[in-house]
Amino acid sequence: MAARWCGSPPGAFTMGSTDADAINAVTRLGAREDWLDDEKPARRLSMTTGFWIGRYEVTNSQYARFLNEHAVTGASDIQRLIFVGGDTCGIECSGGVYRPKAAREDHPVVAVPWRGARAYVDHFGMRLPTEAQWEYAARGLDAQVFPWGDNWDPSRCSLIRLEGRRYWPTETVGTYPTGASWCGACDMAGSVWEWCEDWCSATYYQSGPSTNPRGPVSGEWRVMRGGGHDAVPAYSQCAYRKCDNPQKGRAELLHGFRACSP
Repeated sequence: MAARWCGSPPGAFTMGSTDADAINAVTRLGAREDWLDDEKPARRLSMTTGFWIGRYEVTNSQYARFLNEHAVTGASDIQRLIFVGGDTCGIECSGGVYRPKAAREDHPVVAVPWRGARAYVDHFGMRLPTEAQWEYAARGLDAQVFPWGDNWDPSRCSLIRLEGRRYWPTETVGTYPTGASWCGACDMAGSVWEWCEDWCSATYYQSGPSTNPRGPVSGEWRVMRGGGHDAVPAYSQCAYRKCDNPQKGRAELLHGFRACSP
């Protein structure tokens, strides 16, 4: 497998959706226009500092290592970090040791609440990407609609609803190299929903700074990006935003993340 980090250099890009983007999403991608309301207005941002972002989402093997090093104690502790159980979660516990399920070592970890994702990156001296960094790494200087370009192509991402495959929770990270973004990040469309650092606000695009935005200073929900692989194509647009309770998690949820540094 290729190196697990890719670099996003300083630059400027357009974040969010224009009215034309919204019309395109409605007519071609099965969206409702109100789904994109919190992505407006589109705004030009300056990213003055480069950063490293995970080429892949954090995998079951990596997260199991973290759980074992973290020395999880008791059911309440583990549920702060991951909801083990059911077919979707790719990690199991036997004899007090966490390990990935067979043949799912390199699948993205799922069923992780935001606080679990944050605990992982803190443990290894990394961090979660900001929402702006995530979108910049996904769409690049040209503000592409999808990581690979402006046209929807289901062969470039894990999205089972269109492909008609038998349901399976996840696929090996990096399975779709032609869907990589401009900086080399894979699986930023489809696959799993990815937690970002930011608190969520439907009006932040109207008032947030135009240089290195870090999101609201407080809130109730955290931002997620990327779209799960059981979602409609419109959710896989680079600009699409979803928000969820940072303490929420269930074994069947396709909630994962990728790391960022510094």
